[in-house]
Amino acid sequence: MLGEVVPPDPEVRVRLQGLLEGGGFDFSKLPAWVRRFELRVGALEKCLDYAPMGYCRDGFVVVFGDNNQIIGVARRFTSITNSGYRFTYDGYARLPRFMGILHHGGTNVLLVVRDGVVGDAWVLEKPTPFMITHILSRGLREPFWCLRSRYLAGLLSSAIPRVGLGRLPRSERVGLVNQLRALGVHIPV
Repeated sequence: MLGEVVPPDPEVRVRLQGLLEGGGFDFSKLPAWVRRFELRVGALEKCLDYAPMGYCRDGFVVVFGDNNQIIGVARRFTSITNSGYRFTYDGYARLPRFMGILHHGGTNVLLVVRDGVVGDAWVLEKPTPFMITHILSRGLREPFWCLRSRYLAGLLSSAIPRVGLGRLPRSERVGLVNQLRALGVHIPV
């Protein structure tokens, strides 16, 4: 948890550990271009409803780890009991840590990277928050998944990096375009 959803739950990593299972990878083996597509994790955490007493009743929290290519997103509900705060979590997504929108020449491609290579890619007619969430909810493959939610759509839209193909060094650009072509996605170069 990054801080906006207060009070912090000291057990959040333990409670949401299941969202991170199976995502381990040695990040030193990632190609240089992959880091440009790292989700802005802080944009995925948000309080939706503050209680008058100053705590977040309803909000989204994230869990992630070093060398883990999964970002867990959960909706957290907080209530007050006689013994303190009570936290309840609903899993909303197991997102790829490395995903983004590649744009070039009027073409936008939503891509997902797993184990250092492009695992999935979709051409977007319009890169709207709804369209992104719709594609991810239907197209992500294990271990990733994503629920369709208007709240999550807004958070994802601000968290997903947008990278221009022309801004990548030529060596990185060629490797990325070749991976996309292998998946049947053609970008005019």
